[in-house]
Amino acid sequence: PRARYAEWLAVKYLERTGAGAHLAAGPVRYTAGMLKSGIEYFDSRTYQPGDRLRDIDWKHTLKLGQLIVKEYVEASQQAAIIAVNLSVTGTEEADKLAFSLITAALTLARESIPSALAVYDHEGVVLTTTVSDSRETLKQTLSLVKAITTTESTRRYLQLPDITRLRRDIAGLKQATSEPAQRLLRILDFEYRALEESARNHPATIALLQATEHVPSPALIAIISLLNHDAEALQITTQKLARRGYTSLHL
Repeated sequence: PRARYAEWLAVKYLERTGAGAHLAAGPVRYTAGMLKSGIEYFDSRTYQPGDRLRDIDWKHTLKLGQLIVKEYVEASQQAAIIAVNLSVTGTEEADKLAFSLITAALTLARESIPSALAVYDHEGVVLTTTVSDSRETLKQTLSLVKAITTTESTRRYLQLPDITRLRRDIAGLKQATSEPAQRLLRILDFEYRALEESARNHPATIALLQATEHVPSPALIAIISLLNHDAEALQITTQKLARRGYTSLHL
């Protein structure tokens, strides 16, 4: 019932905003030329003729021996990635997942935030897209709910694995010199490397990395998942993406 209500809201929104909106729909190319003076620092690059002198990054210019300028981006220019795991174990979970997926896309559409999709299930990557008009993404999510897969093979966690704590424990044990501490370090390090290797080949990781190729940071990653087969992969991958300027939010 929740999914049908969300679908009804989405259809009404598309009908209400349809007049003339199709002219702007479709893929959106993000280039340096789209960036202009704003409130948030985006990146640094080499100087190009026509750049403003006040945007010169003097610290990096002196360090690198060539003119470097700062780029800025307005909040409205930032894009978002909707990362969705289509695997569920029953109709109630399917309803919850569909509701979350549609409402997330609808929220981005109402805010006119361009978005891309990173879609996967327990078997592999289902779909990744380039950045598109938010209405186009909303249309795609209405089709994606039909691809939600019910399976008995997915895992559920009573308590999610704490990857951050595992890394912190490893860092702490590296400072210890006793033999028991070193044995525990080897065990925890083996566990983390196994999790990292599993995450590297996981559909969630592959889908996210493919999507980020088309969505420059800073950007938001909206994660829609019941965290069954993908919990560890999402934790490890989003931590690495955070260091590249991506903010993850689990809906």
